[in-house]
Amino acid sequence: YVYCYPDHLGGIARPDGTTTPLYTELKTQNPEFVRIARELQPLRSLGVFHTGMLPPGAVPLPRDNAITLDPPVADLPYQPGDRVQGVLLSQFGPAEKSAPAAATHFVVVNLDYKTERSLGLRAAAPLEIFDAARGTWTPARDTAGAQLRLAGGGAKLVRLRLKD
Repeated sequence: YVYCYPDHLGGIARPDGTTTPLYTELKTQNPEFVRIARELQPLRSLGVFHTGMLPPGAVPLPRDNAITLDPPVADLPYQPGDRVQGVLLSQFGPAEKSAPAAATHFVVVNLDYKTERSLGLRAAAPLEIFDAARGTWTPARDTAGAQLRLAGGGAKLVRLRLKD
């Protein structure tokens, strides 16, 4: 099944079956998406939080969260139709319902699809960053957190370092 849209709507294929530049980009990103999904599959979602703009239905990041942004992303006013800016943080933890709902894995997303963003993360435990291109985890250089560079609309998977 191929989803067809005219080029100006951002589709991956034209009605005649030829591919658009978006197809090439998605072809590269799909293996990375699959690798991230494999890491998250055995976990359960514990929440999704926004910083920056808070569109309707968005939940702000709790102050006592297991992972925080350093420096925090400033609150920004949101008006319908605005290009959303800020950071989205999805949290995942053990799938067992009997286990405490402690977050261990985090997907950090730059909500501004036009502008690159650098941000710091802080946590009580050392962090590891997932390299989706290779499918490997690497310890963050800073034992108190990590520095991330996110492309416009980009995301990174991080986790609290597993005990050896």
